[in-house]
Amino acid sequence: MKSKKLVFCAVLVCPLMSAFAGEWVLREDGIGPLRVGMRFDQVNKRMDGKLVHDDLAVQGPPYACELISAPGHPGISLMFVEGVLKRVDVLPDGKATVRGIAVGDPVSRVSATYPHSGEVKDFYDAREQNITVRSKDRALAIQFGTDQGKVAWLRAGAVKEVNYVEGCL
Repeated sequence: MKSKKLVFCAVLVCPLMSAFAGEWVLREDGIGPLRVGMRFDQVNKRMDGKLVHDDLAVQGPPYACELISAPGHPGISLMFVEGVLKRVDVLPDGKATVRGIAVGDPVSRVSATYPHSGEVKDFYDAREQNITVRSKDRALAIQFGTDQGKVAWLRAGAVKEVNYVEGCL
């Protein structure tokens, strides 16, 4: 009986668990091994020490808010507010959400995949919309920006920071 359990784990369960653990997919609470609420040093450790503060992106007191590209993960930026990860941005060449929505997908696919509380007109172009899907506790969200009927960008994290139109400005 023991050998059947080991075979089951080795053939079916273990590869799936390890594949998912290493996968960089966007969730309401972060991406891959990174979680909203982690301090800069914790995120940096998970990024093998490759994160670098971007002094040009800093607003206010040192490191009050900064957007940093995720080393080794093109199209992904991390927003830190006072040294805490608050938001993850995904641009073209980035990753998909845990439910498989990525930049370039039709907006209709977002609506079919994620029940959401509504659309808000884009700040810069009233023909476009931002679709926000909030967590059950309403503290976190994934937001989908659109362009000509397709997903143009994704961002996830704390609701306040997800709704920042200008990033750290």
